[in-house]
Amino acid sequence: MNLYQCPKGTKATIKDLPQTDDLTYRRFVSLGMNIGSSICLKQKSAFGGPCIVECNGKCIGLRKLDALRIEVEKR
Repeated sequence: MNLYQCPKGTKATIKDLPQTDDLTYRRFVSLGMNIGSSICLKQKSAFGGPCIVECNGKCIGLRKLDALRIEVEKR
């Protein structure tokens, strides 16, 4: 399942990060979002807007497109 499909408040583990765009991948890694990291979906905006996730104690805003590309596994 991808991160955007998770219900609000769901805790999950990152299974796969998008490798298609090198710049986006490096941004995720620099923010501490690595494969195997725990992540929690805090909030989704209405009408397909951005979402807020917590990863390693940091709150991060993600575009819907990026959240759809991140594969996660529920804990």
